[in-house]
Amino acid sequence: MTTVCLPEGYIFTFVDDYLSAYLMIVTDGVPTITGSVVLDNDLAVTVSLDGHSVSPTHYDDIFKGSVDSLSQLMAHLKSWVIEPSQSCVH
Repeated sequence: MTTVCLPEGYIFTFVDDYLSAYLMIVTDGVPTITGSVVLDNDLAVTVSLDGHSVSPTHYDDIFKGSVDSLSQLMAHLKSWVIEPSQSCVH
């Protein structure tokens, strides 16, 4: 059995048959989603960063439809949030 470690700080929720994992900050009492990964029931992924959709070309080499690769994608997204200069969205 393989153990998969998910990056810390993500909030998970199910909405309309989609699994959403997102990073959120609260500034002056106002929540802002800084990054998200949304997985549908066909294992198709949508990634957003600072309210902008991220082109799949930026993560096609990472996400391969498995939980392990989803964890890797989430780690990359978190690094883009933490270090905007490494981000694919400007």
